[in-house]
Amino acid sequence: MTGLDDYQVLGVATSADMQAIEKAYNARIKEVEKLRTQNPVLYVLRVKQFNDARDNLRTKLEAIAKSGDETRRAGQGQVDRSKTAWPLANKLGVALQFIFGPALRLGMYIGRVAAVVSLLWLLFYADFLSEYRQFVKTEGSQVISDAAAILPDMDFRAMLPSSMGGTATYNSLNCQKIRAKYDIAKQLLKEEEQKSSTTKIAGIAQAFGRLVQGDSDKAKQHLARAGRETERTDQEIRQARVFLSRVEIDHLECFKTN
Repeated sequence: MTGLDDYQVLGVATSADMQAIEKAYNARIKEVEKLRTQNPVLYVLRVKQFNDARDNLRTKLEAIAKSGDETRRAGQGQVDRSKTAWPLANKLGVALQFIFGPALRLGMYIGRVAAVVSLLWLLFYADFLSEYRQFVKTEGSQVISDAAAILPDMDFRAMLPSSMGGTATYNSLNCQKIRAKYDIAKQLLKEEEQKSSTTKIAGIAQAFGRLVQGDSDKAKQHLARAGRETERTDQEIRQARVFLSRVEIDHLECFKTN
């Protein structure tokens, strides 16, 4: 086994820990146990070689562990020193913020307001920019005039409803749309009124038939049922009439010809 390092002598990997080294050492001792009687000299040499390899590896691992402990202790000392230093800095920062914080926030707010005021002054009131303001005003007016020349002559206010400040006339497209919708709603309202009247007439006819037969209680029941069935419809009809009246008032120019 000459020329082998300690790891190879015990047959362990270079990353082995002490437990693995001890396990490999015991296995090697058992392997050479048969040499005790067969070749005592060789047995002694092998056991000495295994013992030396184990002792060397143990010393090496202990040195590595000791070096790691010293490194951790040094790092812990730095952490401890930082822990003692940072709270003081934090407390000092909190105190300074408590003392000067409101003044700084007020100063930042005043600075923003001052920046806006300064910008407005530069844009609209600064004397040295008056020439540029006049130039922008002239060019802007020219652009608007050129655009108005190519656009068709349209009365935009005539396109708006009266509720939005428009000046719609009776024959305008907007008024025609309003009257068309109004006529459709009025036709639907008329149909609902006819359905309600039919239901009421049917109830009255049934009640009259019972009354002729001398059954006044049944007659009252038929009248009450007809009233319940048409009550909700009558309420919706009244709301619809109110809505149509408001449409006529709000768009009076669309319903009156003179």
